Amino acid sequence: MKKILLIALCAVILTACAPKIENAKNLTVSDKNNFNAQGKIALDCPKCDKYRCHNEPFSAAMNWQHQNQIDRLKFFDPMGAEVMQLEYQANGKITVQDKKQRRELTVEELADEVGLSIPVKNTANWLFENRGGQAKFNAENWSVEAKNWQENGFYQRINLQQGHCKVKIFVEKVQEI
Repeated sequence: MKKILLIALCAVILTACAPKIENAKNLTVSDKNNFNAQGKIALDCPKCDKYRCHNEPFSAAMNWQHQNQIDRLKFFDPMGAEVMQLEYQANGKITVQDKKQRRELTVEELADEVGLSIPVKNTANWLFENRGGQAKFNAENWSVEAKNWQENGFYQRINLQQGHCKVKIFVEKVQEI
């Protein structure tokens, strides 16, 4: 269960094997309210039990659709099969669907279960806000590093760190929907 919640955390944090969108065009910064991003996400966060801590890294291909203040994220295994879908709504409700179950949580419930705050609202802004090449800043208790500004208006890499937890987002393609 904890692994599912950590995957959900990655999803909320916003961001390859998903199918291509027909008739899509390159995105410009002004189009950031309706987009589809394809890429990869990785999470490395220690899990501690009563006696010791150990890492359980996770990585997946990702398709992130942001439309009308709703984020839909799909995660895929190395063979391209969907392993989880997550939907985040502006009202703070999160729906997590994996092969076994469907759960509805609030952002606060997810943060309580995982033990981390979640920068949901600002991740899309961090993706599209040009801070002059490579940028490092702190936001919502996360250290954020945005790298590789693309000429069509987005950062290709976003790295987040909070304590010993690290999240890396690699965006291969962004398209308008």
